[in-house]
Amino acid sequence: MKKVGILTMHKHKNYGSALQAYATQYVLEKLGVQCEIIDYIYPNGYHGQKKSIKAKLKSFLLEIYSGFAHKKKGKQFNAFYKDYFKLSKNAYNSPAEILANPPAYNTYLVGSDQVWNVRYTKCDRTFFLSFAPKGTKKISYASSFGKIAADDDYLKQAVNDLKDFSAISVREKNAQKIIKNLLKKDVPTCIDPTLLLNKNEWEKLASQSKLKIDKPFALVYMLNYVYNPYPYANDFVRKVYEETGLHLVLLLYSVIEQPRLGTKDVTHLHDGIGPCDFLYLFQNASLVITSSFHGTAFALNFEKPFYSLIDNETTLDDRVYSLMQEVGTENRAVKLNSPILNISTEMDYTLISKKIEEKRLFAKKYLKENI
Repeated sequence: MKKVGILTMHKHKNYGSALQAYATQYVLEKLGVQCEIIDYIYPNGYHGQKKSIKAKLKSFLLEIYSGFAHKKKGKQFNAFYKDYFKLSKNAYNSPAEILANPPAYNTYLVGSDQVWNVRYTKCDRTFFLSFAPKGTKKISYASSFGKIAADDDYLKQAVNDLKDFSAISVREKNAQKIIKNLLKKDVPTCIDPTLLLNKNEWEKLASQSKLKIDKPFALVYMLNYVYNPYPYANDFVRKVYEETGLHLVLLLYSVIEQPRLGTKDVTHLHDGIGPCDFLYLFQNASLVITSSFHGTAFALNFEKPFYSLIDNETTLDDRVYSLMQEVGTENRAVKLNSPILNISTEMDYTLISKKIEEKRLFAKKYLKENI
């Protein structure tokens, strides 16, 4: 039987990262493929992500304020890795380590998520499978550059690595353009691995959660690492609360901005939950408000009414809007600082789910044909 090694950002303690890694492994196994996630630790020393004393102090104070949410999250993520990831025998902590002793597979698959985003990888060529022995099969599944602009030298290195790939698929239109410029070839877009699993498959993991929200709620999952959604996010969430009366469940919402919502009808989870809890929240939400790619993806997968807050400059990072265009939900995109109109808690998923299923079938066909 063929054995596939999956390279992705699987141990970055981020809900989307962990769940897309799980989904990639799950789908390959469902296709009858023996596979492992290559235990390449990201972030690692190569990325030089050291905090200043001021940043460490801020993190410590926030940890106290949030009831040690980060510590709780770490425990749950580590348990999730242990229970659900099939990892390579060796763990690798740097590009030098994996180059010196590369894991052996028939096929190497890189993807999905932002594995080719220079902002995060710091030009780490490992994510272009530069360590894989000559003559082995290399493919990409739904890899993302994150933004359209990338470092010139980085892309020059990428060209040589990508020429050795037998198949390439990317996640967004911007990534298609980059590959077209680099290799002078057209490559397909494939949906994020999290969308390869249907609602019923994700519900099995959600059932492992011990969270319990006893009243109808709007899930507010707000990230600010690509752009700052505040203070507009406050105005939008406040409008939702005023029109729907739904209890607000906040995940990763700014502790500085929360008091400006003007209500105490809030459960603030900070960042203190695990992947199964994350799925529980999407499964049970009456409405989702998010600035996250994977927040949008899981709202779609669980067929929830949602609003995605997007930056006006979508050309810099089109991940969310590209997904919404592909499934026909552009009307649920809310550009920062745009007028807030009437809030709708209804969405007809008949055509949306049909489009997602078509893209599921296309992506699985791509994997079957290329592994």
